[in-house]
Amino acid sequence: MAGQQGIDQGGATDIDVTVGDCVTLGGTMSAATIDEAVCGSPESNYRVIAKAEQNTQCPTDADQVYYETLNGTEQGALCLDIDWVLDGCMSIPTGTDDPHRVDCTDPAATNVERVTAILEDTTDVAGCSDGGYTYPERRFTVCTESVTT
Repeated sequence: MAGQQGIDQGGATDIDVTVGDCVTLGGTMSAATIDEAVCGSPESNYRVIAKAEQNTQCPTDADQVYYETLNGTEQGALCLDIDWVLDGCMSIPTGTDDPHRVDCTDPAATNVERVTAILEDTTDVAGCSDGGYTYPERRFTVCTESVTT
């Protein structure tokens, strides 16, 4: 998808992924866990949109950044967006929890958003029927609808 096709600016992390790959990110800020995942799979919650030597080099509208340090010096960063899939559902928690893919009809899931469209070259949800998420630096919008079960 346009806007999620960043570049590899260097840096090194223990996980060997390339731009466009997907991951499962979890844990906490000080003890994060990350593993490779198939994009669009139940395990995948983020897509690698760029790689950088330092997290400050990631797009300012990235959904998440994963970076590793050694002796207090940053070694590399992965710039991440939610792994949005058209017609797929994600539970988008509030606070510091990470999003996770859910079945759109799961009655136990909360804060579920279904992707209805992905609009390029716009920074406004006006083209969406029910709302969405904007990425102003990279100029795209993910339209979603809230799903209640």
